Amino acid sequence: MAMDAIGVKGEAEAGDRAQRAIGVWATASGGVTDAYAFWSEGDQFSTTNNFWTTSDQNLKTNIQNLEGGLQVITQLQPKSYNYNPEVASVLKLPNTIQYGLVAQELEEVMPELVRTVNRSAEVDSLGNEVVGAMQFKAVNYNGLLPFMIAAIKEQQSTIQNQEAQIAALTEQAAAHGGATEEMQQLRERMDQLEELLAACCQNPATPRSETAEPSGDLDENGRVLRIQPNPFTEQTTIYYQLERDGRMQLMANSSDGKQLRVLEEAQRERGSYQFEWITNDLVPGIYYVTLLLDGEPVVKKAVKVK
Repeated sequence: MAMDAIGVKGEAEAGDRAQRAIGVWATASGGVTDAYAFWSEGDQFSTTNNFWTTSDQNLKTNIQNLEGGLQVITQLQPKSYNYNPEVASVLKLPNTIQYGLVAQELEEVMPELVRTVNRSAEVDSLGNEVVGAMQFKAVNYNGLLPFMIAAIKEQQSTIQNQEAQIAALTEQAAAHGGATEEMQQLRERMDQLEELLAACCQNPATPRSETAEPSGDLDENGRVLRIQPNPFTEQTTIYYQLERDGRMQLMANSSDGKQLRVLEEAQRERGSYQFEWITNDLVPGIYYVTLLLDGEPVVKKAVKVK
């Protein structure tokens, strides 16, 4: 019983003066639809698993960088499948589960990597047709490798850009956290005045001076923010002084910290200003008025009574 059945066997041993040793050399050319130097129906085996193809720069022209690899790869739909048993035995295809692409689907994305193959009919020694002619599609999987490499590079570039954006946002969050802490300290200082203001509100009949604003109008930068009268009913005046030219914002917030509105916003020169604040649409309660100069805050508590 024969252990091996070999259709073609080629051996080449290099001598002292030989430059190449080639076991089998096959060529196919001509003006025909199908020209294959080697056709295999069944598995192929190599002890080295090395398959070489031409890629020398000197053999190429019109060389350009490949772009859009990720867009191409994301359109492909890998599949698991089994070969049709009716043709598997004829083409010596494996009967185990396979993984790859469907040629017709790949052809819609990259038609240059798909071709139609014609297999001639098989006849016996008397010329009787044993197996009919076949036509099917084949895929060049090696042609996908450059697009996979380009896709990985594009994805890595996107990841690096996102990491840079995250780092920038982290720095902004840290800076904002410092501003939030400063704002909280200012509010805690104003909370110490709440008892005095509450006592005034509980006894509105008691005369009060419109200039009886607690100390601390002048912050460490020389900026002034004063509200008179305070407490108030329907209207009050906000007096503020800017220690330098800059972009200012005057905002009013409720006691829970939610922004109600921007009262005033402008590019102003150094100096003193005032704003008439009409509060008919506000319910009685505690509010905060914030004066920002180029993002630096000064906060005052305002109390509206009935």
